[in-house]
Amino acid sequence: MPACDRTQGRTATWLARGLKIQEAQIGLGQEMRKIGRRPTDVQRLALARRVDRLSSDILAFVSEASVYLGHDPSDESSSGESDAEDDSIAEEILEDIGSQRPDQARIPIPSSLGLARCKRLGLDRLRDQEIRLRAGQANDALHEIRLSLANKAVLFRTNVRLASSHAQTTRAWDKVHGVDAILNRHAAIYRACRQAMSHLGADDAMLSRYQPLRAEDLKVSAAAAMPNARGHRNDKLAWFWSMDIPKDTEGSDWMSECTSHKFCPMLEPRPKSQSSLSGTLATG
Repeated sequence: MPACDRTQGRTATWLARGLKIQEAQIGLGQEMRKIGRRPTDVQRLALARRVDRLSSDILAFVSEASVYLGHDPSDESSSGESDAEDDSIAEEILEDIGSQRPDQARIPIPSSLGLARCKRLGLDRLRDQEIRLRAGQANDALHEIRLSLANKAVLFRTNVRLASSHAQTTRAWDKVHGVDAILNRHAAIYRACRQAMSHLGADDAMLSRYQPLRAEDLKVSAAAAMPNARGHRNDKLAWFWSMDIPKDTEGSDWMSECTSHKFCPMLEPRPKSQSSLSGTLATG
């Protein structure tokens, strides 16, 4: 394998780690808000472990940042100004980790630096790699959002609607709330991903494909789960239902059940090269 390909592969792996850390930050932040100000001892211990693990992951990631954000030592045209700015980036991130909760610390990747700073540091190639990875991450998040909405619709149509006792109703709504937690996490990941695309200077075609996610796009009601219900026949589906993200109907009984009842359109598969973050990483 050429040295250039190996370098690009290592860079893509490092960037993908950064994206996963950001996803973990989102999950930790949501868990903190869910627990509130009076956690139990068990919750406090579990949270402390997650905080320690995330802090360690961030420190390990930042320690490698200079390898990917620094200049090529063989490039004699590089100036000391770039080195000084690289050092300041690492110092800023380390200060964030020391003074903030780990779920709020900035991760030193191109989208966190901004387009102008990336250009000044000569990080165009790294920026392009992150844009490709962000497309895969957005696909993954939208895939999970659609599965969660389909799952929730079927729960409304079956468990909630058919519950015949208080205990069954409680269990049914517990399942709905569990799906909501998953849905909200992936919605937050998608929104952060799209914001990163904008910070990276993604072109209009990409930003048009990955549209803003509105609160109303994530709503599913009991009536919507019954497509023939009066007054809901002409309801419009959110924009992402018409996207060709693969694997939505494959291997998911819930999605198959959903599509068979015309809640959402059948989805055509898309080329593997754009299927997911992992797929993008494998080909990067």
